[in-house]
Amino acid sequence: MSIDGSVVRLEGVSLRYGSVHALSGLNLAIPAGCMVGLIGPDGVGKSSLMALIAGAEKFSRVGLSY
Repeated sequence: MSIDGSVVRLEGVSLRYGSVHALSGLNLAIPAGCMVGLIGPDGVGKSSLMALIAGAEKFSRVGLSY
């Protein structure tokens, strides 16, 4: 857990697939003890975000802490 009580903290995270920006400059903190859901239309980066947090995908720009 990070110093601010977040279990995951993303700062300025970007992910690209070739010329396509799946995530760009993402900032996100997930507090400990909270249930979080991701909703949105197809193709907005929900699965890409989960893959980054899980470590299954590499960052284009790094800024992840647990």
